[in-house]
Amino acid sequence: MEARTAVSSIARNVVGLLLIATAIPNLGLKALTRFVPLFVVTGIIMIALPILLKLPGQRFQKLSRRVFWGVSSACLVIFGGLIIESCAIIFGGLGQQPPEDATVVVLGEGMMGDQPSTNLMLSIEKAGDYLQAHPHAVCVASGGMRGTTTTEARAMREVLVSNYGIRSSRIILEDRSQTTFENMKYSAAIIQQKGLSKNIALITPNYHMLRAKILADRQGVHPYGIPAATHLQWQWRDYLRALFALPKSLLFDR
Repeated sequence: MEARTAVSSIARNVVGLLLIATAIPNLGLKALTRFVPLFVVTGIIMIALPILLKLPGQRFQKLSRRVFWGVSSACLVIFGGLIIESCAIIFGGLGQQPPEDATVVVLGEGMMGDQPSTNLMLSIEKAGDYLQAHPHAVCVASGGMRGTTTTEARAMREVLVSNYGIRSSRIILEDRSQTTFENMKYSAAIIQQKGLSKNIALITPNYHMLRAKILADRQGVHPYGIPAATHLQWQWRDYLRALFALPKSLLFDR
């Protein structure tokens, strides 16, 4: 009984902290922004639940106990799901060997002003190395304009041409997308229109790979992951964001 109480307490506190963490600035949970106040309040209530349930007194003690164990049991289920999801994200970020005819697709990862973000530069480096090693491969640079004067796709092309000597004719711009779902939707449309191989060498950060591959499959292309590293300072934020973004894509991005 004590072990069950301890585990349920840990699960309840972890779920509560994750809900509170949605308020972290720049977490990037655009689709969930309107719900952040609700998440934060719910998280605080979960953590403070043992104290709150003592307030009604003896009269409602039996009901309080049922509420406590009901919430704790639900948190245990969620906690177990988070562990499974975390493992899936980690293993989904492992690399694969694409076929020789693969079309390279590089996903946008944000800008800093008019320059690629650190994570995007790491993806561009992966793309540059792959394109140099596969001189006949064609690349789709995917990413639109997000409050900047240039698109992620154009920024990617500029770096690939100037730093890696890749001919601009090998790089096709997909510069409309604002989300991962749109990245894959518009890139798949370009691949279809140009008659390119539907086997794709998908380049995106490791924490993002599983979700991107699921969305690629839904668009009828066959992804082979080439994961880029992520900036060490922001790994905790990136993986936390992935925990929220994966269920959202599974349910709504179709």
